[in-house]
Amino acid sequence: MKKVTSIILITMCSLFLIGCYQDLKKSSLDEYILHINQNKIGYSSVEIDHPDYFLPSLTFIQDYNYIDGKYYWCEDDPLRGLFTTNVNSEISFLCLQYEETTYYNAKEFMLEKIEPYNNKFYEYNNYVFYENSNFINLHYRDFPEWFTMACYNDVSHTLIFIGFDSGTLAGPSCLEEKYIDDIDNNWGDFLNQYYGQCYNFNEQP
Repeated sequence: MKKVTSIILITMCSLFLIGCYQDLKKSSLDEYILHINQNKIGYSSVEIDHPDYFLPSLTFIQDYNYIDGKYYWCEDDPLRGLFTTNVNSEISFLCLQYEETTYYNAKEFMLEKIEPYNNKFYEYNNYVFYENSNFINLHYRDFPEWFTMACYNDVSHTLIFIGFDSGTLAGPSCLEEKYIDDIDNNWGDFLNQYYGQCYNFNEQP
């Protein structure tokens, strides 16, 4: 009887927790700038938007005048990974568009402060992405399951920074196998799958 009661209590607690998930989301560039200026860190506990491993510098966003900008970060409640396999990867996204002269100055600074890992680039529709060596130097290389990347587009004069983490509290990655096995040939699909809610990478300037 005690065993049955314990099972019922555990089940009820699990259902209660599942129904009370607190997913996290931020979508204000101004708030992100204020947050990193005040706290010197990002919102992510796994540092995929930490300015030291995500941006060229702490004040980079303010140092180069952009004409349009967008920030987005979202994370499922970590408890999801204990009770369900229906877990979304944590992502961070920052996009900054500039006038031409400012763009090339900002791009030069970005490439100086964020070196491409192994000079490997991933291209899609004029967007050229590369792994952030600063992030890898802090942690280790676990691409494409956990990373930050920088990106430039010389046509639209746009710089983009993305972060990604597919880990869960239960341990396994929630990333689809096709991306783990062959990210090179699935790069465009990966961008649209995980960042399509933030940005249209198929729209040509």
